[in-house]
Amino acid sequence: MTNSWSITEFADDDCFAWDTNTGMPTRDHFAGAVQVWSVAQNRTTTVGEAAAVFNVTTALIREAIDGNFWMTVEGDGDDATIYHEGE
Repeated sequence: MTNSWSITEFADDDCFAWDTNTGMPTRDHFAGAVQVWSVAQNRTTTVGEAAAVFNVTTALIREAIDGNFWMTVEGDGDDATIYHEGE
């Protein structure tokens, strides 16, 4: 049996890493996870790939990246490329 869990929104930024009542991470905490995953691929990654890996919508991936100082997105749709500062 496989459990499916998905983030649908971020916790308030007042929380250190996640909201202990809802289990939702903050945007910054989630963006850090996306960044580590993306860099660890050692290749160009896309918004669609990240959404599939983290079991979230592409909108949530974009929201996390937009709020992160070190990442940007270029392009539209699922094939939009994730870039990191210093690349």
